[in-house]
Amino acid sequence: MVFGRAQAGASRPERNPVGASAHASGVREVKAIMNADFETKNIEVGNGDYAANSIRVMLFMTNMAPALAVFVNLGVVAVIWAGGL
Repeated sequence: MVFGRAQAGASRPERNPVGASAHASGVREVKAIMNADFETKNIEVGNGDYAANSIRVMLFMTNMAPALAVFVNLGVVAVIWAGGL
């Protein structure tokens, strides 16, 4: 009986959290449209940071790949030498 009353109260449109979040999302979209210049600059800064970070990581990986190959090959040679093949 108590559960039925709680469900009846929760199903009213003004207490629907989906509707509230949709309204809040709409408010954020309107604010973003009104601040389009600020948002564009914000995205450009974020993209620039992401691109710089990606380039730094790729340079690190291109330098480390040959070193990793050398160490793996040295490990294979050590295993073969110790195993007596």
